[in-house]
Amino acid sequence: QGYYKLLDPKYKYPRCFCTDEDIDVTVEVARFVDEKIYPERHNCEGGWHRDEKLGTETRNRLYKECVKLGLTKTSYPERLGGLGRSMVLRNMVYEELARGEVGLAMDVMHIHWPVSFMLAAKRDDLLEEFAPYIVGTDDAWIGCVAISEPAGSVNIEDPAFDLRTIRTRLKIEGDEAIVTGHKIWPGTGGPLARFQTDDIKGHLGYWTIVTRDPTKGSEAADIVYVPPDAKGLSFSPPYKKMGICWGDENVEIWYDDVRVPKRYVHCL
Repeated sequence: QGYYKLLDPKYKYPRCFCTDEDIDVTVEVARFVDEKIYPERHNCEGGWHRDEKLGTETRNRLYKECVKLGLTKTSYPERLGGLGRSMVLRNMVYEELARGEVGLAMDVMHIHWPVSFMLAAKRDDLLEEFAPYIVGTDDAWIGCVAISEPAGSVNIEDPAFDLRTIRTRLKIEGDEAIVTGHKIWPGTGGPLARFQTDDIKGHLGYWTIVTRDPTKGSEAADIVYVPPDAKGLSFSPPYKKMGICWGDENVEIWYDDVRVPKRYVHCL
């Protein structure tokens, strides 16, 4: 087999970065991709006619299978019922899932990513709050991280700007945080009812990158959790992209003086 042997997870990932157990998990994910995702990968985009119903129903059903396999639990702390695994394993899982359908890898990542925020901010209270939705059930929940903005898109992530290009504002009034602004491209997002289906229990909400003062850069930047049904939250329809149209539904989000409890600001 020569070169193609390196496509096998048992040989693909160098053991100087991962453990034998990580390899075993990844082998199972690869088998899942071959057996469950590959036969339906075309349907994830709605087939030849990019049919929205076929695309979303296929994505939702396969994502539910990912949740049942435990893939959304890998980064949650063991003490709260998660697997407590490394970022290396997370990326190995993404790579194998993306081999079958990159949108599913994104859906799993959109659960892992907020967990990383809460861990980095040492917010055990928030980890405990979201544990029942992520590790305490086999129900499938969708999540979203909102970063990019219309004026400069992903330049928010360019370290040269030190987060000074963020225009979505955060203001604190008493025990409330007020979010005002506009995000573009975050996925998967939209009206709450869109994510209440036979296979998807609901949407967890929007972890939103904000600033209290753009001139202060990273000193004033933060992450705030916005519940999916928050008053003042509105969405565009999903962008009908050339690819990954229904596998990862990118939208615009408007925050019109959205008020949430101050404790949802991660690093305040």
